[in-house]
Amino acid sequence: MNAKRNRMKMWGVVGAVCVVLLCAGGWYVYDSWYRIPSGLPLPPAAPARTFSEEAIALNQQACDVGMEDGSEYTEEALRLYDEAIAADPNFHTAYANKATLLVKLKRYEEASACLEKLKALRPRVAEYYVPSAFCNDRLGRPERAREDLLKALTVYNDSVAASPFWARLNRAPVLYLLGNERVARTELRRLEKEQTDPRLRSLVAGLREEMEKPSGAGPWSILGFE
Repeated sequence: MNAKRNRMKMWGVVGAVCVVLLCAGGWYVYDSWYRIPSGLPLPPAAPARTFSEEAIALNQQACDVGMEDGSEYTEEALRLYDEAIAADPNFHTAYANKATLLVKLKRYEEASACLEKLKALRPRVAEYYVPSAFCNDRLGRPERAREDLLKALTVYNDSVAASPFWARLNRAPVLYLLGNERVARTELRRLEKEQTDPRLRSLVAGLREEMEKPSGAGPWSILGFE
């Protein structure tokens, strides 16, 4: 079971874009960039909202099915995510999980459409703009990819006062992807020096080291997209 649950962690770096947590009887996407090591202090969560119990249950089923191997399970998971969305069109977690799966499958057009709906639902969640930028990049839409990244950067800049560590940590990869590699690395070096918590310092160092590796796989590889 643990191995199956680990396969759900598809987004976040230094490996995927969102951490999937099992809580309150269902799988939820915690908006974050990276895989957070066990016991590490979490970034502040968004305020709790009430969603349809049917949608939550269907999302749970989709996540369970999606952890199985085989294309038939993948299509069943996508169908269940669609049912969860139909049951509660405001249930952003189902959109996020569906988009995660579509990105993993390299079905970028479908993932992009899903992420557009997700951004409309939660326009102040920067983490949804970055996978959207990746999809637009892969679909040959560099202008739209840049727009997504600039929007993410704006949201992170606005969040620095409320959440200085996480906003700055998340902002660095966006700066890197926008071509400001030197600024991104400098930000991470400063953040690393400021940290007294060795676990947070290690997290920053891991991302910095990814940025300092030769980028033969492309800039998106620092986030595990390539």
